[in-house]
Amino acid sequence: MAITIDGTGTISGLSSGGLPDNSVAPDDLTTGHPNWDSSGNVGIDKTPDSWASNYVGLQIGNTASIYGRSDTTNVIGVVSNAYYDGTSNKYIQNGNAERMYFNSGNIVFENAGSGTAGNSVTFSERMRIDSSGNLLVGTTSSYATAKMTVESTANHGMVSKQGTTGGYCFLSNALTNGGTFYHFNFTENGTQRGSITSNGSSTSYNTSSDYRLKEDVQPMSGSIDRVKALNPVNFAWKADGSRVDGFLAHEAATVVPEAVHGEKDAVDTDGNPEYQGIDQSKLVPLLTAALQEAITKIETLEARVATLESA
Repeated sequence: MAITIDGTGTISGLSSGGLPDNSVAPDDLTTGHPNWDSSGNVGIDKTPDSWASNYVGLQIGNTASIYGRSDTTNVIGVVSNAYYDGTSNKYIQNGNAERMYFNSGNIVFENAGSGTAGNSVTFSERMRIDSSGNLLVGTTSSYATAKMTVESTANHGMVSKQGTTGGYCFLSNALTNGGTFYHFNFTENGTQRGSITSNGSSTSYNTSSDYRLKEDVQPMSGSIDRVKALNPVNFAWKADGSRVDGFLAHEAATVVPEAVHGEKDAVDTDGNPEYQGIDQSKLVPLLTAALQEAITKIETLEARVATLESA
């Protein structure tokens, strides 16, 4: 039968389900698969519940709400009634048995029949992105207005690994040239201990040296003898065989202990070596004092020679 619309706008030729007469339909559109209620909610294999108009536009009944397969492995399989109970809980319920809900950031698995929590999974916060877009790891507040703050009470605060030759573990890039930029600022309990800065053309590695941090300042003495006790050597690195000039850390530590980090032959709890390191810039004051002592002696000898020559 043809579908007609008369002058009053009346449509003829449609079944009660909204399909043309004598057409093949899966079922009546108000009672079958799927069906719509008067509010426009859709139910598949079920009539939309009375609360559907307030909460959802689509309800799925039958055995599985969402069920996906790939060969013999389930990709997605959810057998649940998911709803909001009007409080702070958002439920995913497996029929009338166990249910899962989100409450104050925690996930709780509960037996719905008894209304008591069964296997509860409570997650402690480990990372957040705050309303200002700051990334916070191990803390709830940004340090010194930093866009990323990582805080650890043990071991390493942050580790960067890089496996490509010529790449960077860390890259610090100032957006403009000119002035001084603090690429890295090293602090201890909020007090600055050192920094790495650049000024548009060069980089400086700075350690604390302000006079306001020091007391009992005394002149150095015996510097020449201490320099003579140092043992500068030429050696090859085991890693690549390259030869350089330098010091053996444990030997330098006997003369300038503040220049050396770590203990000789130290190992960790697993027996792995904990290698010593040396900050050779800490030798500069001793070398400067020794040079000044040597200059003083040279000037004294020159004066005596001049006196003898004039006699």
